[in-house]
Amino acid sequence: MPFIMNRNHSDICALNDLRQKLITRTATPEEWNIWFAGMRGAVNASDLTRIQQEMAALASGLNGEGYPVELAPQHFITGDYLSEGNITVFLGNISNIRAALKVLPATPSVPPALLNCAQANDMEQILFDVKIRLDAIKKSKRYCGEFYSGELI
Repeated sequence: MPFIMNRNHSDICALNDLRQKLITRTATPEEWNIWFAGMRGAVNASDLTRIQQEMAALASGLNGEGYPVELAPQHFITGDYLSEGNITVFLGNISNIRAALKVLPATPSVPPALLNCAQANDMEQILFDVKIRLDAIKKSKRYCGEFYSGELI
C-alpha cells in the first residue's frame, strides 16, 4: 500500500476549505466525492485503516523473522478520526514496530501526538523505513548451507 510522507501546508488549506464548504452546504457532488475518498491533509478512517493494515502486515513479517511485535487491536469505521482516546494506542503500535529492530539513522522518532502534517508524515516514514529494513532482512537469507563456497561448518 502506498505511504503518504509528503503532506504539506497546502494540503491542510485545501482540507479546511473543503470542510468549510461542507459545513455551509455549498460543496458540489464532486467535492463530496473528494471528501469521502480521503484527502492528503486529513487522517481519516480510510487512512487509519490503510495504516492499520500496514502495521499488521509489518508486525506479522517481523514476528515471522524473529522480531517480536505486539499490537493493540484497533478498528476504524467510516467517519472515524483519531481522537485523544485512541491516538495513544495508535502511536504505541507504531512505537512497538519501530522498536522491533534497528532502524535507519534518519528514521524519525515516534511523534508524541498527531497534530500536524510533519508528525503525520513521520508516522508513515517510520512504517516505510521498517518495511525497507524488513524487506532487506527477508532478501538476505542464505539460500544454501554455506555463505561462501568451500566454507567448512
